[in-house]
Amino acid sequence: MKISVIVPVRNVEDFLEQCLNSIERVDNDVEIIVVDDRSTDTSLAIAKEAAKRDERIKLEPLPNNVGLGQARNHGLEAACGDYVMFLDSDDYLVPGALTSIVNAVRSSRADIVIFDYQRVHNNGKVERNLLGEKLLSNPDERTITLSERPALLDNLNVAWNKAYRRSFLTQNRLNFPTGWYEDIPFTYQALCLAKSIYLLDKVCVAYRQREGSILRSKSVRHTEFVDQLHRLFTAVEARPQLEKWRSAIWNRGLVHTWALLMAPPGRLSRQDALKLHRQATLVLKEHQPPGHHVTDLRHWALLLNSYPLLILIRVIRDSLGNLRIAVTQIAETVRRRLWLSKTVRFIYFQFHRMLPIERGVAVFYSLWGRAPSGNPLAIAEAASKHLPGIRVVYLLGPANMGCSSGQLDKLEINSREYFRLLARAEYFVSDVNFPNWWRPRRDQIFLQTQHGTPLKTMGEHLNRLPHATRKPGGKLRKRVRTWTYNLSSNPYSTRIWSESMPGRYETLEYGYPRNDYLVLASAGDTTQAKAELQIEPGIETGLYMPTWRDLPLNESNCSPDEIMGALAKLSVNWLIRWHYFDADSVGNAARLPGPFPLTDVTHHEDLNTLFLASDFLLTDYSSAMFDYAILGKPIVIFAYDWQEYKATRGTYFDITTDAPGVVAHTLDELNDVIRTQAYLSDESIERLAKFKEIFCPFDDGRATERVLQKVFLRQDVKFPTTGTRSVPSPQSLKLPFRQSATK
Repeated sequence: MKISVIVPVRNVEDFLEQCLNSIERVDNDVEIIVVDDRSTDTSLAIAKEAAKRDERIKLEPLPNNVGLGQARNHGLEAACGDYVMFLDSDDYLVPGALTSIVNAVRSSRADIVIFDYQRVHNNGKVERNLLGEKLLSNPDERTITLSERPALLDNLNVAWNKAYRRSFLTQNRLNFPTGWYEDIPFTYQALCLAKSIYLLDKVCVAYRQREGSILRSKSVRHTEFVDQLHRLFTAVEARPQLEKWRSAIWNRGLVHTWALLMAPPGRLSRQDALKLHRQATLVLKEHQPPGHHVTDLRHWALLLNSYPLLILIRVIRDSLGNLRIAVTQIAETVRRRLWLSKTVRFIYFQFHRMLPIERGVAVFYSLWGRAPSGNPLAIAEAASKHLPGIRVVYLLGPANMGCSSGQLDKLEINSREYFRLLARAEYFVSDVNFPNWWRPRRDQIFLQTQHGTPLKTMGEHLNRLPHATRKPGGKLRKRVRTWTYNLSSNPYSTRIWSESMPGRYETLEYGYPRNDYLVLASAGDTTQAKAELQIEPGIETGLYMPTWRDLPLNESNCSPDEIMGALAKLSVNWLIRWHYFDADSVGNAARLPGPFPLTDVTHHEDLNTLFLASDFLLTDYSSAMFDYAILGKPIVIFAYDWQEYKATRGTYFDITTDAPGVVAHTLDELNDVIRTQAYLSDESIERLAKFKEIFCPFDDGRATERVLQKVFLRQDVKFPTTGTRSVPSPQSLKLPFRQSATK
């Protein structure tokens, strides 16, 4: 099954390289057809250079400038794939998009595969398609016909958010006309003629919103829309099999005409707008289906061919719209201020605490309301899949409500439903803590999963550090008293948690559910992870994951920019993952030139993908090393500020002595370690094996199963726990336990 990606090119030198680089490798079943439509900038040179690096690229320069539609037709004629898709050269595919599209094509063999897109603005703002919910479907109902989902006609009907079976296009003689708005005749006919359509509910295309694009410019060529409308209506009338869609398509033409005439001032001059209105009205009246009546006042006014009336309607509409917005904003402000009153919230919460517990409702919460991740996400997904009696609800902060959560229900923190569930849900699972004022009821269960293995000083041990910036005080014990269970990843952590966060909770030495995937990952999973991140086969890839520091450190001159500059000079493909506390301040530092790219993956949702795609880990003191050790891949410790970090933050053991691999203290040492691949030495491998033995003893791929069995099913777990196993002493761990915390 081969897919052809057709990329028409015309003066896009600023965007073309990103576009082509975004087309990931998926086996060898992809060809990229770049059709240069007589570019007058360096676009053709960029395409030629890309073709030298990537044998999949087939370059098709045109002798004359023919326009987007004809360039796409040329690409269709040159295509050899079973399926074709069109990617505009100023847009790009998001990571993993082509893999998902190819998988959808292989599994469905549908005439058309429709996928979602997101708008990317010049200021960096990203918005998912507002009509993306039309692609939602159950796994068994993804392959449909248009009759089953006619609302698909309302979506943005462009060519580039679909993949088409090439034989389907050939058999139905579908191609693009000349002129602007060339997508209209092509896309509507394709949708109505398709016998099967596969819905892929995944954002695959980043649709760049730039001022220089054709459809945002001021030009008389916007009136060519009428020609495309006429072509569409004529083609529909000529195809008997499309008769049942004639009224729907005519209505869409009416909607498109109204939208274009109501576009922001400046796109059409008054003279061009009058011309478009007059011609569009004639075409609409000529092709109006027999017996079809217009019920919308706006569209009725449009057909009267009175442009002043349209302007009057627009003024009235805009005025009413602004009034409605103002009233809505005032009402929302009043509602929010009333709801933000602590008294109102307290009364609402206490009222629901008097009502019965809602059995089977489980509330999940990761990293203070960030996107679902870590142990809570792994448990939530497993509970949703394997425990039909459990309703999974994930709490998110307002800024993260737009993130992907799969099939999990999302709930905004501080909403009314949030306070209701805090009062009445049966289960609570988090890797941090819920609000300090919250106390679980007797029948409510709270599983604290933690979000890492502690190297730095934690909990009440911080009270012994004079330089600690975050001393817990009495609030910590109140929070710990809410825990029913505390999850531990190893005996070392059990000892730390029990002393730094003492409480009456039951410790579950089960390992971390988030690591089950790493334990069970196959070579195929690694290949897929590399493909998703567009990593070329055979290219060595390092993952750099520094930790967060409470205080600015002064001992070293190794600023993030200096470290990035040093990494950029090494012949390694780097993935950069900043700590979530640092993401906004230094996240853009990983964009420096070098022999191999530095890619900022701070906001990549799946950390496991980054682990599998990389060949070794470079970190300072991040707890990521404890999870990464499971894979048996090399780990490099960059301890450039170790003495100061240990003095200010406090640590439980000396990571430079008991490291999981080779240690570098300066940028020069780090340079030597990477260039000579010292992390592959026998000594480094032996260090990693000892580290893994101590910190990964429970990682057998069944941690999630044990959690579900114990917490949700209330069953005994056939696995050694703290109650049946003695915690090793510091000496048996061979680590200077509580080294800094007790000083």
